Amino acid sequence: MTRVFTFGGQSCDAYGLKCLTVDRSFLPPLTARTVAVPKRPGVWYLRSDLGPRTVNIGVSLIKTDLVTLTQAKQVIGGWLYPNNQIQPLVLPDEPDKTYYAVVDINSPLILAAAGGSTTNQPLLYGAGSSILTFLCPDPYGYGQQVTAQFAGDVLSPNVGGTAETYPTISLALTAATSSLKVAHSSGLFVLLNYSFSAGDTVTIDCVRQVVTINGATALTALDISSDFFALQPNNNTITITPSATATGSVAWTERYL
Repeated sequence: MTRVFTFGGQSCDAYGLKCLTVDRSFLPPLTARTVAVPKRPGVWYLRSDLGPRTVNIGVSLIKTDLVTLTQAKQVIGGWLYPNNQIQPLVLPDEPDKTYYAVVDINSPLILAAAGGSTTNQPLLYGAGSSILTFLCPDPYGYGQQVTAQFAGDVLSPNVGGTAETYPTISLALTAATSSLKVAHSSGLFVLLNYSFSAGDTVTIDCVRQVVTINGATALTALDISSDFFALQPNNNTITITPSATATGSVAWTERYL
């Protein structure tokens, strides 16, 4: 089976590049955050932060003469040039997931003649291979987008993936109320204080931490005790109060470490 990766929605084989290997770490880089406590041995552990992920892809390019190789280099350079934009990267061994990446400036994409060293050698025609390095500032892989509907005032989604993910909650008011609370089983919630009428619409975007009411930004309605919560892998429960005041859906994208 041909191994193919895509970058920016375009396949490597469209540029004559063959994907040989894919290498990435088991986990993104982790940095432990600690605090030294006076008169206490060791340190106090706070959390671990995820760093950017690096993906190394072994590639080869076969051209029969220097002219076609030079032309191919120019076209491939145009394809890979970041232009200050993150692009989707799909790997051959994870076709159901998307990473978001740029080409690393230190990527050793050096194509040498067959049998020659690929280290610090000029680009030559013939069969050559090297490593193409991508930097993923966001270390997560993203899976499918999922939408689930509330059944009454409660929704209990089973969330796929291996990492927490932030939902977007879309509600339509079915009755008048002076407040609306959407709570997660973690204990976190979003509380809105507003004179709602039946027919009003509410969007709680936990990704961007934005609330809109009838399409207009309404952060002034957000109670100070609110927290934009994440969905955890596996079982979650989301509850709307007061009861029988709204219906709607929750959308999220699966995330993977």
